[in-house]
Amino acid sequence: MAKNKLWEWPFSTTLHRKKENRLSGRLVQLLVFSMAKLWTSRPITKKVIYNGTSFQTLIENRIKETQKKGCNTKPLITIVNHQSCIDDPLVWGVLSKWRHVFAGQFRWIPVAAEFCFTNRLYSFMFSNGRCVPVLRGLGVYQQGVDFCIDKLNEGQWVSIFPEGKINIEQTRRLKWGVGRLIAECNTLPDVIPIWVLGMNDVLPNKRPYIPQIRQTVAAYVGDPIQLKEVLTRAKDEALDPMATRKLITDCIESEFWKVKEQAISQHKQWLQCNRTVT
Repeated sequence: MAKNKLWEWPFSTTLHRKKENRLSGRLVQLLVFSMAKLWTSRPITKKVIYNGTSFQTLIENRIKETQKKGCNTKPLITIVNHQSCIDDPLVWGVLSKWRHVFAGQFRWIPVAAEFCFTNRLYSFMFSNGRCVPVLRGLGVYQQGVDFCIDKLNEGQWVSIFPEGKINIEQTRRLKWGVGRLIAECNTLPDVIPIWVLGMNDVLPNKRPYIPQIRQTVAAYVGDPIQLKEVLTRAKDEALDPMATRKLITDCIESEFWKVKEQAISQHKQWLQCNRTVT
């Protein structure tokens, strides 16, 4: 397959195919979540959660709203740092509960089409696992980003890696795609930053890419990022779409790096207190 070429767009708009996709999608999502839960369970992996209750309460409230109204009215965006190819779904094995998935609270996530949608089998598995193909180099205006915005405007949950690629040490500028997702939501979304640690120990970023057991992974859930004032400023100043995306992304970036510092600091304290624990 040539670079930047998609096998085929995986999400059908026909009613018949939508019904088929709901069934196969639920099965694949349960399979993916089962594997994530298994790998993040002891003794395979030790997990540490910081502020996880706030995230779980948010998901529980979304479930209650769905049961009451039939759908969610407020979109959810989670932004997660990217340490390893296994970050997602492992982070949800750490943070989410079985009833969240059974209740349909499973994220959509943009992924690299050149790796995940190169043939019919990959396309079937990743699309039913709620992965959305995006093509690197095409910018923020492309079908995968449009699709994620549509899902957000349906009140659904989209998770993204705003760094755009695996990044362990460097402080990188975030991609403007997150700015477009927020700017074009009909309703201001909940934006939750999450910082993960230790994922690259579970699946190292070097050959032969063999998953490791008896590692420690951590997930730190930050406070919701407040964007109302930022969006009001963009409107009052009549900023064009590009300037609006940059303004939003800059705000997200500032808060995201604060969460990184908090996560590393708190995890260091935990490690110092648990040095003798294996």
